This record gives sequence, C-alpha cells and structure tokens, in this order.
Amino acid sequence: MIDQLSKTNNSNDFFGEQTPKKIPQETMIFTNELFQRVITAVFCSFNPTTTNNDKQYALNFLEDLKENHPLICLTIGFELLKQQTNNESLLHHYGIHLIESIIKHKWTLLKQDEKFLVKEQLFLLIKSSCLSQAFMDPIYIRNALAKCLVEMIKRDCFEKVNTTLDEIVLMTQTIAQIEDNNSTQLELILLVYRFLNEELTIYAQSIQVHRRRQLLNQLQKRLNDILPCLIRISNDLLIVTDQRERLTQTCLLAVNSFLTWVEYNHFEQYELFLCELFLKFFQLNSVKLRYASFECLLSLVNKRLAKKQLQQQQQQRNKRIALSPSSALNCQHEKLFLNYLLGDNTLGMFYRLLISPTV
Repeated sequence: MIDQLSKTNNSNDFFGEQTPKKIPQETMIFTNELFQRVITAVFCSFNPTTTNNDKQYALNFLEDLKENHPLICLTIGFELLKQQTNNESLLHHYGIHLIESIIKHKWTLLKQDEKFLVKEQLFLLIKSSCLSQAFMDPIYIRNALAKCLVEMIKRDCFEKVNTTLDEIVLMTQTIAQIEDNNSTQLELILLVYRFLNEELTIYAQSIQVHRRRQLLNQLQKRLNDILPCLIRISNDLLIVTDQRERLTQTCLLAVNSFLTWVEYNHFEQYELFLCELFLKFFQLNSVKLRYASFECLLSLVNKRLAKKQLQQQQQQRNKRIALSPSSALNCQHEKLFLNYLLGDNTLGMFYRLLISPTV
C-alpha cells in the first residue's frame, strides 16, 4: 500500500480548494525490518516487566511514526491486522489504533487519491476473510474497528458521491440472509450505525456544528434505505437468538440508536410490527436481549406518547384560540381594516407607506 500512497504537499480545505500544508517528509520506507521493530515496540510498551526506560523509548518510537510518517503508519496498521500470532489481538488493536489516528488527525494531509486508497483498503479488510469470528471476538477490537469507520464517515461527509456512509448502507442492503460468512460483517455495520448515532446525539458537542448538520442530513436522506433493512434483520434474528445472541443484541441497540433521534413518522408505519417484535424479544430468557428490547420498546412508546401529546396540545391550543373573545375581536378588527383598506384610498396609501416607506 505504501508504494501507492505518496507524499502530499497540498490538501483540500472546507471549500475543496488547494491550500499549502507543511507536512513532514518521509525519511524512511516500509521494510520488513521496520515492521518487526514496530511489533517489538508494541509488545515492549505493553509488557508489564519492561523497564521504564525501554518502555519510554518504545513509546517515543511509535509516537514519532504516527506524527511524522502517516503513510507508513497506514501501511503498518493494515499489515498488523493480518498478523496471526499468540498476541494477535494486541497487534490488531494497535493496528486499528494507527489507522484511526491517521484518519482523525492527518486526514487533511492526504491527497484525494490517497484518501480513496485508505478507504478502499479498509473496506477490503471488512469484506475479506481476515474479519473472522476469532478476529472480532475481543470487544475492544469490534468497537475500535467500528469507531475507525465512524471517523471515516465523519471525515468524508462533505463528499458529493461515494461516501463511506453510502458504502455502509449499500453493504447493509446486500445482506439478504444472515449466514456464518457475513455475520461478523453485519455486526460491524450495526456497531457503526450505533456509534455514529451516539456521536450525533450523546457526544454531539465533540463534533463541529456544520459537520454534525451535514451528517444528520446524510442520514436522514438514507433512512428509508436503512430502517427497513434493520427491521428486517431484527425479525430474521428472532428465530436464531440462541446461536446469535451477541449479534441480536447489537442489532437491537442499533435500532434503538435511531429511535432516540429519528422523527416518529419514519417508524409510524412499522409501529404495530415493532411493538410485537420487541415484546417477543422481551419474552426470551436472555437477560441481554430482554434489556435491549426493553430499551427499544421504551423509546418507541415514548416517541408515540410525545407525538400524541403534541397533537393534543395543538388541538387544545387551536380550540382555545377559536373560542377566545380577544381572538374573535382581533379577527373582526382585521376584517374591518381590510374592508377600509380596500375601500379607502387614504388607508391604502398609509398601508403602502408602512410597507415601503420613501426616503
């Protein structure tokens, strides 16, 4: 990958214009020796028996790579994800950390084709055999990889086409049936939806206002594509909860993450079906699924009650306005004024002066 990713001297600003950037020059190339040094430094920095001096040296070496050699870091990160050793989870986690760090802090230093290659490599990883059940078993691996994709969604949300969110939605739509070869991919997609919604709601203050607005607009435009898929997947998982408890819980929590902020009218047509579905999950013996389904049911009921209360308040307000003597008097005054305005040139001239006074 590093052969394809080259140094960049310019980056696109918010308006897509080229602005000069000072970036560190790559003074090293990716070699197997360098890769082994990184692995040694990772193990050294996380080994409790390592001396403080050695640990500090290892951490400084890794930090220097992240700060001054972002392209090499991306290559190392993807290579670490392919490792199969006794401590592979640690290497996988650090590899994801490197990729997320570059996406989060060095994204503007990359050229457009370099950004495309990073995204392409990330999706190749998601669709490859590397994303096995063993790979995804540690919770910190699942969460870190999903958050890495969320960072990618946040970074390219201003692109016109082929955004990361579009890719995620397309992958969701292509999963017609839940099988062993796509269950880990599906779980990752569901985590992405959940973490993205949490970023936009619970942690909204951490995102720039214009970026959050753009992300919400993108999600709202794709709700008619996303929600039916999630509801269908939830229903399909109902019959395989014993074998896929974790996936089912992840799916329910992803649905609930949409229920917390999406307008009720998007769920209204599925209201009865969803209530019955969540109640079926709630009747299962799994504590995790009962908790997740209760969260969904509570969110759905709260949204329904909120809408009903709003409608009742609006009806009562309209009724009070219609029955109010002052409102009736105001209506009469408006009618009188309009009658005078239409039949009296003086009032007409006065009204026109109020609207467009002469200087």
